[in-house]
Amino acid sequence: MPSTWFVGADEYRFVQWDDMSTDPTRVVSLTADTTITVYYEYVPKEFALTVNSSPVTGIDFAVDGVTHTTNWSDLLQEGPHTIIMPVTWTTDTGDVYNFDHWELDGVNVGDPNPIEVTMDADHTLHAVFSEMPPLTVEVSADPTTVYSGGTPTINLTSDKGGTFFTVADHANGTYTATFTAPNITTQTTCTITADVSKSGYTSGSGQTQVTVQPLVLNIYVKDADGNPIADATVDSTAQPSGQAALSGTTDANGLVVFTGILKGSYTIKASKTGYEDKTGTVTLIAGQATTDTVTLSKLAEAPGFPLIWIAIAVILIAVVTVGAVFAVKKTRTPKP
Repeated sequence: MPSTWFVGADEYRFVQWDDMSTDPTRVVSLTADTTITVYYEYVPKEFALTVNSSPVTGIDFAVDGVTHTTNWSDLLQEGPHTIIMPVTWTTDTGDVYNFDHWELDGVNVGDPNPIEVTMDADHTLHAVFSEMPPLTVEVSADPTTVYSGGTPTINLTSDKGGTFFTVADHANGTYTATFTAPNITTQTTCTITADVSKSGYTSGSGQTQVTVQPLVLNIYVKDADGNPIADATVDSTAQPSGQAALSGTTDANGLVVFTGILKGSYTIKASKTGYEDKTGTVTLIAGQATTDTVTLSKLAEAPGFPLIWIAIAVILIAVVTVGAVFAVKKTRTPKP
């Protein structure tokens, strides 16, 4: 039998005969009518996916749970694949960018994150980010000239909670502080107020608003070969105080997404019939999405055939020749 066989544009690959032999050439001894079966499996097509970003590059992202860096390109099997881009990205120089939207083959497809791309041809996925301006509070003084000195007192507060680290003096009239967002389960707008006072000046204040996104936990479940496992059950057996237990089922890409959950440590258990259960720990950090991959090992089972086969029956007919035997009788006539 041929090693490969095409049905239209679809390619199939020889696997084995019905006697489990894997040599495409088979010798058959015929003693009667015989039917033998050969098994082929479908060979998935591969297409190129390119993922890039702007106006910044070198951003870490994930394709089916595997981390890559923009600009990236590789071949993927046909079918759906899940791509996750970070919600925010900080450059080496400290500039902060927010994810804005996707462009698939030059067309704006909105901001779903993660996004699913079906590989039925070569595709280019472009992640567009926008720069996040620094949080600046301006305080004016009246009068502008006074005869006093000293360092101003700056008090920062948020109406929705959160924590401010020590205010840093940059010696040019600029002060900065890092704000750790509060634990939230839905999108929340925090109003931040800066109250500033200094001897010889009338106290001043300023406000700004910061939108805080809820935390996201992406869990991929795969087998030992890296293939996604659909319909696997993913539960948390331990979670932060005040957080309800997590429970979900993976999709066709082996992905389950939990949103609006609290930061902290979670013990995650993944299970599916036919596989060994797996338990691990993942920690969610405020201000970023978290992705983790759980690998399940298949339980030992009796060998079987793949689900998708093309069976070609070769019927060999033994022909038996039957000879007819004829008897001839000679009769003698008596002499007169």
